[in-house]
Amino acid sequence: MAAGFQVTKDALNQRAGAIVVAGESWFEDVQRLQTYLAATPDGDLTALGFVSGEVASLKSAFVDLDNLRLTAYGQRAQTPASNFFFWASKLRGIL
Repeated sequence: MAAGFQVTKDALNQRAGAIVVAGESWFEDVQRLQTYLAATPDGDLTALGFVSGEVASLKSAFVDLDNLRLTAYGQRAQTPASNFFFWASKLRGIL
């Protein structure tokens, strides 16, 4: 008997399903925040304490992530290739 999780058909099915559900949920979160950011004037975000460069980075990140969502669901084509995580990677901090 191996230590840790066992690889079985049921375990693989459970993991595959969980990843798909998590991905769909993540895309819904991206869409929700992108919709909010698109509707929120920059001045409202600076009033919260963001500086203009941070607002631009945040909005750029979520435009790109929403484009990834739209591309994944076949609602847009991506030409040329894009690193959808370019701006989002700047939101990660030290990680």
